[in-house]
Amino acid sequence: MASEESTGRRWFVGTVIAFIGAVAGLVAILQFVVEPRPAMSAFEVGIDRYGGKDYGGGSPAENVQACSDACLSDPQCQSYSFNVGAKQCWLKADRPLRVDNREFISGVKVLKPWWKLW
Repeated sequence: MASEESTGRRWFVGTVIAFIGAVAGLVAILQFVVEPRPAMSAFEVGIDRYGGKDYGGGSPAENVQACSDACLSDPQCQSYSFNVGAKQCWLKADRPLRVDNREFISGVKVLKPWWKLW
């Protein structure tokens, strides 16, 4: 009888541990799926996010996509302005107002739900 009781306890403990593991896995998946992810806005052609909290100076960048990618990968960056003629990328720690300027393409970091990232 003692061995049946011991087996029953082991089964119960094993089931509880498996259940806890399944719930933890589900929570991790839901957190990944539900939590919004940083993404960059559409290019703002002819817009300079003038002023604001620039950092790093006007770094050289081959194109606007490289500038946008640099902002997306930098947790401090909230927006950027890319000078098309000079091929300079200005990363900003804030989101300055939009100023019309044909020499620039700008963008801002936004949070998008996972289903809008593609």
